[in-house]
Amino acid sequence: MNPTLPAPRDLHPHKRTRIRAELERAVTRRPRRVWLVPALTASAAVAVVLVTLVVWPSTQGDDYRIPAGPTPTAPPSTGTFSPPISTAPPPPGARPSPAIPGVSPDRRNEIERNCAGEAGKQRAVLYRLIEDAAGRTAVLYTPDGEAIECPLGVADSLLGPGIGARGPLDWLPGPVSLDLSGATPGDGANAGLETAIGRVTSDVARVTYTTGGVTTDAVVDNGTYVARILHPNDWDASEAEARQNGVVRAYDARGELIGTVDQSRYYLTCYRAPGGALLPWGTSADPSTCREAVPWR
Repeated sequence: MNPTLPAPRDLHPHKRTRIRAELERAVTRRPRRVWLVPALTASAAVAVVLVTLVVWPSTQGDDYRIPAGPTPTAPPSTGTFSPPISTAPPPPGARPSPAIPGVSPDRRNEIERNCAGEAGKQRAVLYRLIEDAAGRTAVLYTPDGEAIECPLGVADSLLGPGIGARGPLDWLPGPVSLDLSGATPGDGANAGLETAIGRVTSDVARVTYTTGGVTTDAVVDNGTYVARILHPNDWDASEAEARQNGVVRAYDARGELIGTVDQSRYYLTCYRAPGGALLPWGTSADPSTCREAVPWR
């Protein structure tokens, strides 16, 4: 037996950064943002709790962070019957344009590059920039349909971007989807926050988000919606994590309800996109009950 201890080795710089962030979190006990996808049933549970550990500084002074969480598992395949589904792709140019007035190409490229990189993605397209009482945030989508919310100018490294479950970008489970939801606790100085993000078809003129007895109107633009609910400074985000019962409602221009997403039952529904992909990603519904997915147009 050789009693000589091995020579010390330097840690990789990224490893040192992660360890330092974890130590800071343990010492300062700052609040964390809890990112959620709609609640799964027991047979298709996919836990998504995204906590940021790495900071990427940009020339604009914005902070972008990387979430940690498991990759959603592939949808279950049970049964052999498939209803007749059109395999025609959406017409060219049907996807909503991501153009945002007032955002220069250089600024767009910077946000897309930094947010996608810190989320571990090769590419993401910016669809929304939001600035309200809760602060500034960007909403992006990857080519395989993952939603990313990327807070801008946030100094707290624990309040980083979140990622939703993936799915075909050009197809929706009905006229409205729920791609990502999250909750940030109040810390005494800052208000608590709940967020819901998704896509809508051109038939949708208004979207509301109801959770915990509170209903808010989402901001609808570029084929997307973003709902943000502010809470008191002492609000506990674990309330949102425990209930996961948010409801998204979509209305047309006449005020008629045309689509509903119940977060607690989202994965009991089933839609089939051309090529056979089932929506929402990870659904536990019987494939024989799938309806035809709706083009994102």
